[in-house]
Amino acid sequence: VIAPIRDEARRHYAALMEQVQQRFSRGLQAAGWPATGYLPNTQVFDALVAPRLQENGYRVAYFMVDALRYELGVALEKQLADDGVVALQPAMAQLPSITPVGMASLVPGAAEQLRLQRTDKGITPYIGDMPVATVAKRMEVFRQLYGQRFDEVRLEEFVRAKNPSVAEHVDLLVVRSVEIDSY
Repeated sequence: VIAPIRDEARRHYAALMEQVQQRFSRGLQAAGWPATGYLPNTQVFDALVAPRLQENGYRVAYFMVDALRYELGVALEKQLADDGVVALQPAMAQLPSITPVGMASLVPGAAEQLRLQRTDKGITPYIGDMPVATVAKRMEVFRQLYGQRFDEVRLEEFVRAKNPSVAEHVDLLVVRSVEIDSY
């Protein structure tokens, strides 16, 4: 008895949210996105990480955390501040803010090469001509640029390892996490 009522309510809600989303998207287009004066996600790697990797002997752990919002970053900054110098710099998400697009916006070259293509299965991000909707494809972008200087690991695997270590030849360790999104 309740199922038809529930289904009807969900259809009405979906139609309403579609209208809200369209109005919101038009407002963003009119105002401009990303907001002026803020670093876009597409520039994070090239502006903040790549220059460090050009310095001799500099090693970087680059965390790609799905659904890491600003307030979570602030909480993380407070926790890390006891252990050393920490700088928090917000970046503006790439729209639409879905996992494949957001994570693709964090790879090298995204500022110049990221493009989105609508398909019958949704939106597929590309870096140049390479689709990067999967973790493997995104990691391939790093691998092509940094070769043996690059390695990657899931955060949960690294944390659970008894003696986590990074090979001497690795200058760029990409640490991936999707735990926040799954919670």
